[in-house]
Amino acid sequence: MTGDRDRDALAAAVRAADEELLGPVVVPAYDDLLGRLPEIAGHRRKATMPGPSLRASWRLAAGLVAAQARLMPRSLGPLTTAGLAAAVVLARTAPTPGAVVQLFSAVVTVVLLLGAVTACSHRSDPRLELLSAMPISPATAFATRLVLVLGIDLALSVAASGILVAAGAAAGLAAVVAGWLGRALLAAGAGAVFAIWRSPAFGTTAGVVVWLLGWVRGPGDALVSGTHPWMLSCAVALLATAVWLARRPRLSAG
Repeated sequence: MTGDRDRDALAAAVRAADEELLGPVVVPAYDDLLGRLPEIAGHRRKATMPGPSLRASWRLAAGLVAAQARLMPRSLGPLTTAGLAAAVVLARTAPTPGAVVQLFSAVVTVVLLLGAVTACSHRSDPRLELLSAMPISPATAFATRLVLVLGIDLALSVAASGILVAAGAAAGLAAVVAGWLGRALLAAGAGAVFAIWRSPAFGTTAGVVVWLLGWVRGPGDALVSGTHPWMLSCAVALLATAVWLARRPRLSAG
């Protein structure tokens, strides 16, 4: 009992000393505090930090690209090369120049679709909690990874198209590239949107649907074959939508 009285007396003495030295603690009203937020934000805007130098920006961009490259499966590069090599070999077996371009375009579309879906990691991955805490936004990281994968795939596809032309199976590099560019980017864009929105399985399904449309015959040619302005516009819009969806990672599998 004596110990409790001593503690109570000590606590009362501390409170009295606090009130005498600092005065009573006054908690502001919640509405008053909200009313001051624009003023506080205005003061914070005035204290702007200087932006990074050009050299620092390039180093940050290079580090981001290298980090995203390390996240990709090591088997993606060899599989992409093998798929494009198979596209060249299969296209050479086609009976007509038109069939050569059509068959080569179909295989290249599948290669780019798989690369785009591989770049779309599942948004319920717990590692995204660390990604969301970094100064680089999830959308920026995803856009970097997507551009990296599609850029390499496009460069390798153009090289494979050149090999096909050099082998005499098709006439004109521009015609061969035009045969697969729009179709492949459209399938990759559809695959990326559904992979980010739902899952890589949904993305692959959506891309395969676009791939199958390339075999539907219209008046004189396949409906989705070739490269047209509307196809490129839709592909760019789909890729931009995928990046927009990636800005808010889904941290639950539901």
